[in-house]
Parts: sequence; structure tokens; C-alpha cells
Amino acid sequence: MKKKLQIDSRRAICLASVIFLVGGIAAVPAAAQKTSHSEERAVAAENASLLVAVKKIMGLVQDVTRRHAADPVAKELGFFSGTTPLSGGFRSSEGEMSTDELVELLYQLRREVRDVSRQLQDQNEDLLVRRMDRIEETIDEALDLARRQTGNAYTASGRNYSGDLNKNADRVVISVKDNSVATLTSDDTEWYESGGTEWPDDFDDWRYRNRKWRSSSSSFPGDYTRSWPYAEQAVYRESPGIRYNRVEGVFLGVRRRPLDWNSYEQARIYGQGGYAFELKEWLYEIGAEAKIGKSHRLQDFGFKFGGSYHRNTTTQDLWKSSWTENSLAGFLFGYDFFDYFQTEGWTTYAVSRLTPFFQLSAGYREDTYRSLEQNTSWALFGADNYRPNPSIDEGKMNSVVLALDGGRVRGYTYRPDGISFRLQAEIGKGMGGDFSFNSYQGDVRTFIRLTHNTGFDVRLRAGLTDGDVPVQKSFSIGGIGSVRGYPQNIFIGSRMMIANAEYTVYKQGLFDNVFDELSIFGLFDAGWSNYTGNNSFEWDNVVSAAGFGVAIDERLIRLELAWPLKDVGTGMQPSLWLRLNPTF
Repeated sequence: MKKKLQIDSRRAICLASVIFLVGGIAAVPAAAQKTSHSEERAVAAENASLLVAVKKIMGLVQDVTRRHAADPVAKELGFFSGTTPLSGGFRSSEGEMSTDELVELLYQLRREVRDVSRQLQDQNEDLLVRRMDRIEETIDEALDLARRQTGNAYTASGRNYSGDLNKNADRVVISVKDNSVATLTSDDTEWYESGGTEWPDDFDDWRYRNRKWRSSSSSFPGDYTRSWPYAEQAVYRESPGIRYNRVEGVFLGVRRRPLDWNSYEQARIYGQGGYAFELKEWLYEIGAEAKIGKSHRLQDFGFKFGGSYHRNTTTQDLWKSSWTENSLAGFLFGYDFFDYFQTEGWTTYAVSRLTPFFQLSAGYREDTYRSLEQNTSWALFGADNYRPNPSIDEGKMNSVVLALDGGRVRGYTYRPDGISFRLQAEIGKGMGGDFSFNSYQGDVRTFIRLTHNTGFDVRLRAGLTDGDVPVQKSFSIGGIGSVRGYPQNIFIGSRMMIANAEYTVYKQGLFDNVFDELSIFGLFDAGWSNYTGNNSFEWDNVVSAAGFGVAIDERLIRLELAWPLKDVGTGMQPSLWLRLNPTF
């Protein structure tokens, strides 16, 4: 299949349409708006098509809004339809659409949104990807409303609906392809008997709408988006093309990601390369991947294999923060949450998607490890906060890496619901090289929607090493992303366990709904490490912290205030952090 270097006209129409829906998304970076005269003429030539697409989408939204004026979701849909520059009650020339047509068109729109989102991800348009995820959530809400239309029975894209045709049945069953079922019992028939126009005060619509996960809006292992909880990869190490830290200073380069399971490509050259100005070195990775089968069509199974050669700056701390957040913290305020070392060598690997819910990875690495020194202390607003970068045990390391990823998470950046896990082992014993060790790690995260506006999230993570363990393979906890309230990476050992819990109340409209998107959460962290030299678990060595915070822009902009609950010689003062991604 011919490779698509740019979003084609069909997807451009969809992208422009959903951008109109949320208004503010149109404020893309100025550089992206500087098109040539020829491009402007091409855009002008498509105006008629764009207008037709926008009218169709607005008609769909207004259909659902009008039919469910009392529904809680209708407020948001009504806002979209009422504030869009092209709003005004557009109707097709064919008159009112049937529920069947409405649902089918919404499914088509959602597929287009997902296609555009994947291409934006390839172009590193993270802001637009986040907004596209929110639009997809809104489309799913509209589909939920459409599914509840009484007096109709339809089959669309493999999804079946049994309606209350006579308005006197005692339940309605909605089923989707994954065989999940949501049921309304006789306690809820009052709403149906009233024709669905008014909501009784005690009717818990969210209860059944979210009893099942909808695979169409969920993220799965191996998805290269911001909607999957694990930023680090198991068998290879990704680095961004632009970053800033205390060992490299400014790094300027380019990057191309490996293959996505949803990609139409069967093979790809990927990698990253650029220059680290303070390190005064060229760093790079060049690799190739190939897929077997049509994984973009057959979502139940996929297989890909590849290999790469690299000389790059590496960190073990990506589970605590992200490259973007860390770079901004360093550049602006002189806080660098990662510890770094250099690896040079090659790797080969294979990855198999067993089902959409499980991914198995295996790889072999031969790396030479080198220490890196701190080369800069500059920051825009003060540079007294940098920690020294620790030295490592240098030498050659050969190892086999095995990993099993699993789960499904819906709405990770918004209101997460689901579970994810990763089990990983790095086997270095008997592989030659300068180190003989094994390392085992496990990470489980569960996101529970208690009610429509509340959620309870938990992460459990543990690590264990065995043998002659180099210091760079030890585990560090404390600070951002682990046990908040303590200095960053203060507890280092060959074994560790941590637990994080957050209870969140979403969308608190304070001060007459001025902050309508504000969320409030409470947090509790606990961690243990054998940093004292005692390998046996003891409660006296557990450190913990508690606090609270607020979040806006879904879950991604957060203000966290945490107090340490144990004095380890660093004081009991709280820490306050502005975060740009969830802790887990």
C-alpha cells in the first residue's frame, strides 16, 4: 500500500470539521499556519466540501441534543452546536435522519477521528492528539444517547440494540461486539415510560453506560499514543528529537517512531538523531521494523520484528515522568527528575500481539555502558536546583529482555477506567559481558470509575534484582512519580515496592462554574526499598506521603501538594509541584 506522508483530503475534511466543533482547537502553532500561496488556493478550493462536512456533523450533534435536551451530556453537545461559527440548525435535504442513519454516520465519524489522531501522533502534534481524544469521547457519548432511542431497533456495524418498542418492557439490553452487556432493570423503567424526555432525580444513567468498556474508545498494549499508561517501552528505548537536561543541555534532532499496530505500513525505517550541545556529541539510533499480517484490520493478532543500532543517552526513570515534562522543568526551573547514562550497541527483538489485550515482547541487547557528567547548570528562572548526575558501573552488558503487557484503559487522559499491567524480566546471567545479574519488575494500574464524577486509581509497582547488579540497574524511589514529598531518587536499592492511590472528584464548578473543568484529588503514596542494606521487608523502613491537588485540562495539568509522613533526615516540609502529566 502506498505510504501516506500527509493527511489526505478526506481526513483533512474530518479534521477541519472536528476542529470547528471545539472552537479553540483552531489555535494551532503559528508556524503551522504559514502556508504558501499555492496551499492557500488549494484550501480555498476545498471550502465547499468542508462546509458540507461541517453541516453534516453539526446536524448529527443537534439531532442528539434535541432528542435528549434533559440529558446531562446534552449540555456539552449543545455548547458545541451553539458556539460553532457554522451552527444554525443545519438539516439535510432528506429531512430527519433515522436513528439507524444517525448511528452509522457517528461510527463513520469516529473512525475518521481515530485515523486523523494516529497521523497527528506520527507528526508529534501532541496537543491536537489530546483534543482529538476528547472529541472521540464526546462522539461516544453521542452514540450512547443514540443507542437509547426507543421505538427503533437497528443493527449498525455489528452492534445490536433491543429497544423497548412498546414502552412497557422491564429492561433494555445493549450489546456490542465484545459481548459486554449493560442492563436497565425495572427500577429504571420510569424513564422509558415517560418517553425518555425527563430524567428522574434518582436515575443513574452513568451506572449502566459505563458498566462495559467500549473497545472503540479504549487504548491497548502497544498503542503509541498518550492514552496508554506506560511511556517506556520494553524492548527498545525511545528518545525525543528535542529535549533538555543537565547532561546534554539542548539536544536538537529528529525522530521517527516504530510501527504502530494500527499502521497501514508493513515495514518502516525508524530512529532518532541529533546533536547534544553541552555534551558535544552526535547521538543517534537507526532501526528497522517489519510486520507480518494485516494488524490494522485483524485486531486480534499481530507480529513484528526488528533491530537497531544506537548511541544515545538513556534513563531508567521514564515510569516517573515524561521527556516533555522533564525537559520543561529543567529548562525553566532547573529541576531534572531523571538520572542518565550512555549506551552504545545493538538490539534485536520480536513483538507479538496475542489479542488486543495482551502483548508479548522478547529482545536481545549488547550494550556498552558509560557514565555521564553534569554539563550544564543553566535554567531560565534559576539554576540552583540541579542534582549531580550519579556515576554508574561502566562496562559491556549482554542481556535478554522479556515482557508481557496487558489490559485495556478507556479515557486515560480524561476520566480513566480500566486496568493495565506490565511484567518484565532482564536476564543477564550466563550471557557474557562484564555483569551477571537478573532483574524482575512488575507494574499494575487500575482505574475505577466510582460514579460519573468520581474515580479511584491505584498503582502497585515492585522490582527485584539478583546477582552482580550494576548500580544503573538498581531501583530508586522518592520524589516526582514515586513517593511524593521526599527528595528525588533519594532511596536506592536492589529491591523496591511502591503503592500510589488517588481519589478524584471531576469537574468541580467553583465560583458559579468559572472553573468548570477543575478536578480535585487526594493522594497517598507508600514505598519500601532495601536502601538500608536489609533485604527483608520491615514496616519501619516504609516511607509514605499524603496530600491533595487540583487538575485542569483533563488530567494533564496538575498542581500536587504532598507532605512526607516520615522524617528521614530531610525534614518534614511539604513539596509543591506543577505537573504536565498524571503520576500514573
